Amino acid sequence: MNFLARSASRELATRRLEGSGTAFDRNFFLFLESARRRLPRDTRGLAIFTPRATTESLYLASYQLAPVPVLVDPARVPPRWLGAVYGLSPPPGWRIVARLPGGALVDPP
Repeated sequence: MNFLARSASRELATRRLEGSGTAFDRNFFLFLESARRRLPRDTRGLAIFTPRATTESLYLASYQLAPVPVLVDPARVPPRWLGAVYGLSPPPGWRIVARLPGGALVDPP
């Protein structure tokens, strides 16, 4: 039985987790999917902070969180955007909005 036939009945997120686009860091995908599900409806954008920013992490986050704009490891967070920390502690003074696998959604001061 081929992959498509086996995976057709699975949830889309589960199929993506098993794909090659998440192979560089499957835990990062789980973090992003959890963030996507927990983002407030009126989120203007998401600044993601990781121990090691890569092109792959930017592409995956942009795809997974669309149409919400994302920045990875920006020098500053645009006004009214939320932050998401993956593999790091939230910066001092930032309020935790939701805990996620491997990190948290945070609100900058």
